[in-house]
Amino acid sequence: TDVHAVDIFDLINASTTNTDDCSRWSWVCSVYFTGTIAIMSMVVWENSHQSLVSSSGGVNNADKPKPKSARMLKCGIVTTAILGAFLLCTGLATHTLVGKIVTAQVNKQVDLTDQDTDVFRTFSAPSENGVQPYLQMVIWNITNGEGVLNGEVPIVEPVGPYTYLERRKKHSFQYNEDKSVLYYKQNVTYHFLDVPCKEGTDPFDFDQKCSIPEDTLVNTINVPLTGLIQELAPLGLVEDWLINFFNESIPNPESEVMVMQRNVTDIVFGYEDEILEFIKDFIKEQNWTLDIDLPPYVILTNNSIDDRTNFSSIDTRASDGHFAEFRSWQMNNGTVPYWHGCDVDKDALNSLFNYQGSMINGTEGSCFQPGVQKSDELYVFVDALYRSGLLQYNNSVTIGGLDCYRFTLAEVTLLNATQYAPNCAFSSNTPSGILNMEPAVGAPIIASKPFFLDADPFYRQNLTNFPDPEREISPEGFDTFLDIEPTTGTVFRAQKRLQTSVRVLHNENVGATKLIQEFYFPIMYADESFVLPNNVTSEIKKQLQPAKDLELYYKYAGPVLGAILLMTSTYLGFTLYKRKYGLTDSDLDFAGSEIRPLLVPHTDSVHMGIGSSSRDALA
Repeated sequence: TDVHAVDIFDLINASTTNTDDCSRWSWVCSVYFTGTIAIMSMVVWENSHQSLVSSSGGVNNADKPKPKSARMLKCGIVTTAILGAFLLCTGLATHTLVGKIVTAQVNKQVDLTDQDTDVFRTFSAPSENGVQPYLQMVIWNITNGEGVLNGEVPIVEPVGPYTYLERRKKHSFQYNEDKSVLYYKQNVTYHFLDVPCKEGTDPFDFDQKCSIPEDTLVNTINVPLTGLIQELAPLGLVEDWLINFFNESIPNPESEVMVMQRNVTDIVFGYEDEILEFIKDFIKEQNWTLDIDLPPYVILTNNSIDDRTNFSSIDTRASDGHFAEFRSWQMNNGTVPYWHGCDVDKDALNSLFNYQGSMINGTEGSCFQPGVQKSDELYVFVDALYRSGLLQYNNSVTIGGLDCYRFTLAEVTLLNATQYAPNCAFSSNTPSGILNMEPAVGAPIIASKPFFLDADPFYRQNLTNFPDPEREISPEGFDTFLDIEPTTGTVFRAQKRLQTSVRVLHNENVGATKLIQEFYFPIMYADESFVLPNNVTSEIKKQLQPAKDLELYYKYAGPVLGAILLMTSTYLGFTLYKRKYGLTDSDLDFAGSEIRPLLVPHTDSVHMGIGSSSRDALA
């Protein structure tokens, strides 16, 4: 995903309206509430004290509560209850309102219509403006190459890390008429970080930001040959003749076997494969029109030439509710042309599923619409996968003193079509946990989480020495996530973790695969990450803190004080109730007890003509 920090210095100056004003209003509210409560408490306590003193002794005391004192007590209790309820309700409601006001102000300020701002400069070239993303990789090496060709299960080991500085540069900017849509081209380059790792460094220790030599050779699968075998398979009777012809005609056939040696540059960024080039030239010379696609072998494009990219477009204004969301990508308007795996003749809904799977949804993953909620479902368009991914809230983390929401890939993203019907668009007919990239890249490539995390064990069954994520590793350390500051929608930290694998097929007609077992080989594990610099997060906190303090004040101080006043009014009301009906603490202690008589004789029963014997009987 692309990485840029929405420059908060320009974006949220107005989000808090004015930091000094917010601070002053916080103190004003504090003094107001505290003073009001103190005055009301003194008045209520004085009135209640006088009333209770005047009514002491219950009904056995000849001095009854004076009407004025009773009215004052009732007035004080009602006033306290009303004030308590007011503080409780307004505290609960206002803290949410403050957050919405801040978000509304941010929405008014966040846009990409002015190219002469820090916001736009960071968006167009993040690496040149303090935000440095890294691409770090581990390549899987086959230690028993000859054995694999003879039918053995591959024994694999990790080789790495390889660290690259990733630089993204947007250019050729154009706007529509009202500047609500920005069109641009983008180039991405990767620069090898030649910082040697210490001896014994864990290949997966990406915190070290170091590399082993870039020219280190590893034994890997010949992906072009694997793709060729799969492309020839549907040709039917012509297959045997073509394979034999190519085996006899390909120059240096001994150098092109199923297991070959390559360095990381060849494996990741591609190379000119002899088999593919020979076949392309031969087909061209024969003027054949075979329905086979032989794309160049490449996983990532190290693109530094301006005219190799097409235009993409995004929304420019947060006030429109879709800030930085894609309108088009690489001249694909709204959809990409790869994901049509659902059989439209089988079910009418499949046409809808194909369309939904092909939609270009969401942002590039560096920022989102301000005012992110935990219940939101966020979309990121991942250009390396040619599809959008759904993110859902996972947990909260603290970065630079500010609370951030961590969003991770939704579980449904990599389910197969049996478990989640809309995923039929991605030709998800195999066990869950992978994305079949063949419709997009023309080769039997699959993408998944590292170590086939959350995938069916089927994909690891023919690999030896390959970690089981459920038993041998910590899953949370190898999952994709975005840490988002919710008020501004800025991504503070991101980790995109992806494993690229190839499906190796068995074909008795090809010498290199005649004895091979079918298996899924993990080519590489890539970790793309960035963290906003401390000076940026500190400035964001400085700008947001007054509004956060005001929001916390309303969230806790108002409800707590309101609850205290409600409890006070309840206590005074209950005390008044006891005095009015002549109840003592002993009466309440024995209420409901079997020791207390069910009928209590009136104390003036003698004057009512009831004698002592009658009273005893009544008792």
